[in-house]
Amino acid sequence: MAKVAVGKIERQYHQAVEQRIRRGVLRPSSRVYLDTLRVQLGLSSERAIAIEAEALMPYREKQQRLQVYEKALRGEIEYALPLDQEVIDELKELQKLLNLCDTDIRPTILSTLKATPVTSTDTAQVIKALLPEKSEKADPAIAYTPAADSPVPLAAPQCEVSLESEKGVDYSYLKKLLELHQWREADRETASVMLLAAGRTQAGWLDKESIEKFPRQDLHTIDQLWLRYSCGRFGFSVQKEIWLEVGDKVDYETEKKLGDRLGWRVNEKWIRHGEVVFDLSAPRGHLPLLGIWGLGILGVWWGWCVWGVGFLLSRQDL
Repeated sequence: MAKVAVGKIERQYHQAVEQRIRRGVLRPSSRVYLDTLRVQLGLSSERAIAIEAEALMPYREKQQRLQVYEKALRGEIEYALPLDQEVIDELKELQKLLNLCDTDIRPTILSTLKATPVTSTDTAQVIKALLPEKSEKADPAIAYTPAADSPVPLAAPQCEVSLESEKGVDYSYLKKLLELHQWREADRETASVMLLAAGRTQAGWLDKESIEKFPRQDLHTIDQLWLRYSCGRFGFSVQKEIWLEVGDKVDYETEKKLGDRLGWRVNEKWIRHGEVVFDLSAPRGHLPLLGIWGLGILGVWWGWCVWGVGFLLSRQDL
């Protein structure tokens, strides 16, 4: 079988696995579907097992990180309650180090408290200290719309993000990467889908016209996915909020101020690719990198970011 054909078959099987993983496992019906698909594609069982292991790896790694956090939390609860501020700060730092979002640790915290004999007062103290308050009035059925000129940090969407596209772009893989906090891969996928939605895949970069005409619904979908799975830390809306604070102008001086705030500039110099922070310890709005992967191939790493970001963030529909 030709090498290209084999690669295409393996990608098809990998995509099918990704689409059927639920909470890190493959349900029985999915198992039957994949076994049937493997036979139809002529894929060996050994190769299928390897592809499934690769697709499941991020879930297993995330579960291992949660187990590390749970061990530390349980140890502190059993050692002394209420938690003092030093312990609270250390647990929050550990959360960042493990690249875990508040929505990731919430079930772990609640299950740990439930399995440990603690008073209701101590339970309330732990929850208040480690988890942000959830609005009792929030209606998950109402779609989230970011306020571009909001003076306070934007909150993450509480409802499921609809993967709508005016151009028929599939955002399921981007969603999966963000859900697993695979920030580096999600940033690269963001560049790919933006080029696809703009019809600029062959060009490999977005020009002024394609930025200004970028499909509104697609921009909203990408932004909402980043907001939701970073707990409101990353996304175009966050970047726009900061852009408004530093001058809201489409010029180089504003771009420099924005770069300083987002961590794209350090000591008055634009950072290199190897200095980008792909975890939750990064400054607010650090990601996504606004689709500049394409220019990286040409060796002009920050070229588009410097002048293109203003055109994107000045859009009224963002």
